[in-house]
Amino acid sequence: DLTIFSDVFEDAMEDCKMALIKLTNLSNEGALNEADENKLDWAWGKYFKLKQTARNFDDVLGVYNYLV
Repeated sequence: DLTIFSDVFEDAMEDCKMALIKLTNLSNEGALNEADENKLDWAWGKYFKLKQTARNFDDVLGVYNYLV
């Protein structure tokens, strides 16, 4: 069922966000080296792209549920 996939994906995105926030806090404390800072920037970028994909998926899921 697509709804289950959506729920699991949403949970995974929330876990990812929490990890990114923790790493950002470490970054703000100066605990990360330059390479890790670059990886963190990259990861935030990917997170926001996935978040947009999730919004698109939710739109598709809404149409699917309407039609089924």
